[in-house]
Amino acid sequence: MRCRILEVALLIALATSSRPAPRPSPQMLVQVVDEDSVSPIGDASVFRRPKGAPATDLKIRMTDGRGEANFGSLPPGEFEISACRKDHIPSHWKDWRELPESDEIQGAKVIALKLSEKTNEECVYLDQTRRSPPGKAP
Repeated sequence: MRCRILEVALLIALATSSRPAPRPSPQMLVQVVDEDSVSPIGDASVFRRPKGAPATDLKIRMTDGRGEANFGSLPPGEFEISACRKDHIPSHWKDWRELPESDEIQGAKVIALKLSEKTNEECVYLDQTRRSPPGKAP
């Protein structure tokens, strides 16, 4: 009986040891919103590149219905983010660390796009091989 109690105490001590639980790796999440209404913008192109890198080093994601684009695990280094969508003015490159945090999506950074006064403002979709811009047939 005494050995059994000792075993249980040892198991409890091991379970509550100071060994930290593994942390999930931070995600590189971006939420694109309308600058005026702050509503999410779906089907926007979001571009990521290492700071100062040429256009050939781009990673591209499309936003979902919540305006969210996920680039996966946050890699080491400094990054710039840009976004665009047809009928909105494309954003300039912005430092990832300086983007504001999203109120809706935990861990996401926000890029706001302004609705263009031109009804046919173009957005350059660099992943056209997989997807046509909104309003155009594939």
